[in-house]
Amino acid sequence: MEVKSGKMAFRNFAIGMIFLLPLIAVNLFTSATAKNAWFFGTDFHIGCWFKDYFGVSCPVCGMTRSVILTMHGDLATAFQLNVGGPLLISGVALFGVLMIFSSFYSTKGSNVQINKIEKTIFFYTTAYLSVALIISLGFWVSRVLGYSSDI
Repeated sequence: MEVKSGKMAFRNFAIGMIFLLPLIAVNLFTSATAKNAWFFGTDFHIGCWFKDYFGVSCPVCGMTRSVILTMHGDLATAFQLNVGGPLLISGVALFGVLMIFSSFYSTKGSNVQINKIEKTIFFYTTAYLSVALIISLGFWVSRVLGYSSDI
């Protein structure tokens, strides 16, 4: 069943916005430092059961603060907290922008061209996320082994 290019354009635009709007919300409604994070001005400290139980940080320790600091432009502190935060934000933003871009192209191209573009976007997004996951896990292992320190 062939989908009309107008519907594909709307779908791709909607997908792009679904990925970008939460980033805007994080930027507007949250703030953070290396030690704390706030949502609408209320401190939300979430303890780490993994660290409490095993005595070492979990792979996502510091991710919330890292994401918020990335959105507010403090990349140095974000990378120190958890390298996955900046990688996640850049990947989500890039995917959202590419989907919106493909929606504008969808109105001009054939369905075969559009499907090829979408497959390319999804392939590179998957590759990016795989590399980001490997980097994040490497960062966590280096932290557990004591090569990098917790903030």
